[in-house]
Amino acid sequence: MKHGIRPTKKESEIIKIHKLRPSKWLIFKNLPDELHLVHRDSGNTQVISK
Repeated sequence: MKHGIRPTKKESEIIKIHKLRPSKWLIFKNLPDELHLVHRDSGNTQVISK
């Protein structure tokens, strides 16, 4: 599983826009145009655009 950090307030808003729960996702890569997320429990990864 990739290690991640908790999303900031601004990142949490972006995650909410994509209909995901920010409390369940961690950020392991923050690029200028996209966020790479990893799920806290299952370890699934997902890429969303900013």
